[in-house]
Parts: sequence; structure tokens; C-alpha cells
Amino acid sequence: PNFDIIVMDGAGISTTHNEFIDMNITRIFDGKDGAEITSNHATFIAGIIAGYNVGVARLANSTYAKLLDVRTNGASYSALLSGFDAIIDYLNTTGRKAIISISAGAPGSGQTSIIDRIKTIYNLNGLMIVSAGNWNISSHDVYPASS
Repeated sequence: PNFDIIVMDGAGISTTHNEFIDMNITRIFDGKDGAEITSNHATFIAGIIAGYNVGVARLANSTYAKLLDVRTNGASYSALLSGFDAIIDYLNTTGRKAIISISAGAPGSGQTSIIDRIKTIYNLNGLMIVSAGNWNISSHDVYPASS
């Protein structure tokens, strides 16, 4: 395929899972500074997208942005911005198209720096699919879902 899949989620994908045998998975951002803690959610999402046996896009290159701290179950705006910056750098460097699954966000409003990065990613042929969060509030009040 002529696109990559980027999963921004949890503490990272377990690349040794049997769904990812012989798959090129590259970490482009590490919000945990090298701590190798993986989350079941990130691995589950990546498996649905590109898993060898069950993935809907099995032949895609998968790239993931390790972003959230599982222990706090959330991301700071600076971590979100750094993750988006890594995606922008990746798209600029490779020139490839990407589908980006983001299971990350934080309540708030008026986050123009996040919106600006989302627009940049879109202009670099990045299509984002974003969860609305787990706070039982309107997605209108959650970034990046509301963007």
C-alpha cells in the first residue's frame, strides 16, 4: 500500500505479539523516555488495523507514536504536541500518506496549537481518526477530538 498507519495510544504496541510477525513497526515518538511499558489497548487497536490474522489493513506499514502514560491514563498537552510534531516530521521526511488512529486526548478548549498541528498533518496527507475520550463529556470539549 501507498500509505502508512500511525497508532498514537497508551504506552505503546507490543511488537512481539504474534499478530505482528514479520511486520515493520517503527516507533517515531516515545513519551515515556524509553521505558518499555506496553498497553493492551494499543496492541489491540494496532491488531485490528494491521494484525496478521485479523487486521483490516494487513499489508500496511505500521508506525506508532507512544504517547500516553498508562499509569496516569492521560496525556498532557505538551505530550500531545510532541506526538503531533513527531508525526509531522515523519510525514515531511517520508512524503508518504498516513492514516492516524489517535486514542489520546484531554479535556479543554481553545487549543489552537493542537488545531494548527492537525491542519498541518492533514495538509501533509495525514487522515486522523480520533477517539472522543473517556470522561463522559461532550467531544466538543475534548482535544483533539473536537478539532
